[in-house]
Amino acid sequence: MAIRRMISRSLIDTDIFLDLSTEAKALYLFFNIYADDDGMVGNPKSISRISGISASFINELSECGYIIRFNSGVIAIKHWLVHNLIRKDRYTPTLFKKEYDCLCVNENNEYFIKDTNKPETKISPCESATEVSDTSDNAVTEVEKEVENAETEVEKEVENAETEVENFF
Repeated sequence: MAIRRMISRSLIDTDIFLDLSTEAKALYLFFNIYADDDGMVGNPKSISRISGISASFINELSECGYIIRFNSGVIAIKHWLVHNLIRKDRYTPTLFKKEYDCLCVNENNEYFIKDTNKPETKISPCESATEVSDTSDNAVTEVEKEVENAETEVEKEVENAETEVENFF
């Protein structure tokens, strides 16, 4: 894994990016730091835990078009080639070959999912690729929201208890 990454201001200075939640923006930057040389991230949920940001913000990034999600759990950073160009002598191919083979690059250097309905495509390795969350992700998101709400309630109760203790003494 590289120890240096670039972020293009042309993407992060846009209104769309600035309208993202602070957590989603931070998670996007963490994904860029941890991505391999092809912009693939194999452990987005672990990175969200490392950064202290709920995995529910992965959905926000996907819905806003900043990442491409695969059912395998791997994500691709859609604008990777806008941010980073790796010299050939320093390039290490991705370990996520199946997911990477599902991607094409458009004229704006953005990844997108190949059209698997074209006649020249015999076998599609991309059936597991999605650009938006599926229904199982929505169920996970609901559970994560419930957990976050419960955590918030517990934090409030702890604060109230600490206040009562301070007032007692």
